[in-house]
Amino acid sequence: MRIPRHGVHRTTSGKVQRRSMRASFLQSRVEAVLHEEIDPAVQRLRATAVAAPA
Repeated sequence: MRIPRHGVHRTTSGKVQRRSMRASFLQSRVEAVLHEEIDPAVQRLRATAVAAPA
């Protein structure tokens, strides 16, 4: 997956905020270019995350 540079959530020290990025990905808020089709298990996980917001 490729994500634009400004699309990555980072801490003040420059580390990737993995929890925040995961949440955004599951809620389909990450603008990304996929090299292949998303795995069906990931699609179900995303659907579940949207159905039950945290």
